[in-house]
Amino acid sequence: MHDVTDGTATAALQAHRRRAAEQLVRDQVALETFRDLPAPSLKQKLAAAHYELSSSVSPVAIMWAQRP
Repeated sequence: MHDVTDGTATAALQAHRRRAAEQLVRDQVALETFRDLPAPSLKQKLAAAHYELSSSVSPVAIMWAQRP
């Protein structure tokens, strides 16, 4: 019985380690990608903020707009 439990625990540990290694690679790639980019200008920051605000609508605003 312990062999089955040990095998399951080993498989779970291997899967956990694999996910952690994959996340580490993703983080390293993102770091290398963004390291070479210049800091965004004020215009770019404002444009991004405007896009974020205009593309997200609260459910309350939708209900308010749909009322008769």
